[in-house]
Amino acid sequence: MAALLILASLVALRAEHQAAARLRAEWGPHVAAWTVVTDLESGHVLAESDLVTRLLPPAALPADAVTVAPVGGRLLDSVGEGEIVRAGRVDGVDEASDGSHLGSGRGAVALSSAAPHLEVGDRVDLYGLLDGDLVAAGAVVVDVTDDRVPVVAVDDGDLPAVIRAFTTGDVVPVVTG
Repeated sequence: MAALLILASLVALRAEHQAAARLRAEWGPHVAAWTVVTDLESGHVLAESDLVTRLLPPAALPADAVTVAPVGGRLLDSVGEGEIVRAGRVDGVDEASDGSHLGSGRGAVALSSAAPHLEVGDRVDLYGLLDGDLVAAGAVVVDVTDDRVPVVAVDDGDLPAVIRAFTTGDVVPVVTG
């Protein structure tokens, strides 16, 4: 009887691990974000030794997360250990991953699968995979990873709907004019 209970427990544990892995995969590809390794005061000039990259799901990043090494940038505010470096808090660092300005009121989100037909500069509407509802209109492809996964700039007001669509399925990018 004890062996049967142990076996049932192991099967249930494996099922939970698989469910957790599926949920992690639904967050899409992880994006590199720059974080600080220790508390730093306002005015500090960032050196390579102050920074480390961490891979995080796009939904965990602030809209203005720095995507290029901010070495040499001067902090406009104090930052805490492990904090993601944000463009608005570093003097002279406000570029998106493709070198263009993302602009205020927009956040960048990596889609969860490759889309070889999309290129930087394409305008897309994002639709929920399961319900077909429009979740973001007028998103712009700002980067395409080596694996052909597009990163799109979405209006801040549309970000919650995009995140919900990722957690309940996925989004489908549709090229617009």
